[in-house]
Amino acid sequence: MAVNKRQKTLVGFYQKTLEPTLESVHVVNGLSTSNSNSSNANNKVAAARLLWKDKWLQDYDWLQFNNELGVMYCKICKESGGKGVFATLGFTNFKVSALQDHANTGEHKKLSWATHSGSRRMEKIVVQATRSCDEALMTLFKTAHYVGKELLPFNKFPTLCDLLLSVNATITTKMYHDDKACADMLVCISSVIQRKVLDRVRDSQFFGIMVDESTDISVLGHLVVFATFLEDGVPICVFLGLLHIPGGKKNASIIYELILTSLNQWGLDLDKFVGFGSDGASVMTGIRNGVAARLKDKVNPFILSIHCVAHRTNLASLDAASSASCKTLSILLDNLINDTASHFKRSSKAKSRLNELQEELYDAQKSLKRYQKIRWLSR
Repeated sequence: MAVNKRQKTLVGFYQKTLEPTLESVHVVNGLSTSNSNSSNANNKVAAARLLWKDKWLQDYDWLQFNNELGVMYCKICKESGGKGVFATLGFTNFKVSALQDHANTGEHKKLSWATHSGSRRMEKIVVQATRSCDEALMTLFKTAHYVGKELLPFNKFPTLCDLLLSVNATITTKMYHDDKACADMLVCISSVIQRKVLDRVRDSQFFGIMVDESTDISVLGHLVVFATFLEDGVPICVFLGLLHIPGGKKNASIIYELILTSLNQWGLDLDKFVGFGSDGASVMTGIRNGVAARLKDKVNPFILSIHCVAHRTNLASLDAASSASCKTLSILLDNLINDTASHFKRSSKAKSRLNELQEELYDAQKSLKRYQKIRWLSR
């Protein structure tokens, strides 16, 4: 009995001792098996990467390669819900014959035709819609350009759009038919025109500018800028812009900074800037602090400053008319011209007789104007 008890005790002892060892053996065997499977998978992916050819993508636009899994897919079949290997699990037979076989399958042909025909139909619809939209917008832009060119108020733009709609012109139904849209379109048109003008000035070897101050109806100070240059040997004068004078301060420093900033924004080469024309005011032509003097000192010492010929002629005529020998005669002529113009303007009978006389003399019908100081050389 003692022996049997001892044997049971020893058996129990060794059994308990061997259990952890056996468990560890099973665990080690499991790890070695998983490592072996992972290694085999990695080897297959590496082999697939070696067999894959990037040039196949050029020959078969529907082909895709998954670099992580090492398998090929058919993009058309996969996106269209195909049931073949190329659409589900991925294909691993990296041979051109396998790709050709898939391209000839009924499922691939059917799905490919449906995809391409649908895309072509949609592309045609988009092209037609885009063409119609472009024509409608072009009509709107042409109408806005007409409004600006004819100096019409912006509130005439909606009426013109309604007129175009009534004659079945290609134009939007209601969109962009307001005066604000017209103003925005004119800004776009002016920017395109200005860009083309600036390109012509940039292509010239040299250029000059002519500037003059003015005050608009809202009593805001502006500086009008023109550019003169040679194009194929022909002198050209173009309008560059109407610049707002900040604060209404028309002094030399502000006008100089405004001109310099605008020329830089327009992308004009200051080394080609050789001429500056103005009205001859002291702000513009002052020897020390005038705009011309500042340009010569800080931009180009060879800039030629020119006093506008029309301004100089007007000043000469005013000085002559205000001289002691001509002052009395000048006043009499001014009164005679203004009284004559007023007579024909206020009397319909006199104006009718004037028109008859012009017809007899085969002369164009003209109305007499009153003398105004702003009308140069009217003396």
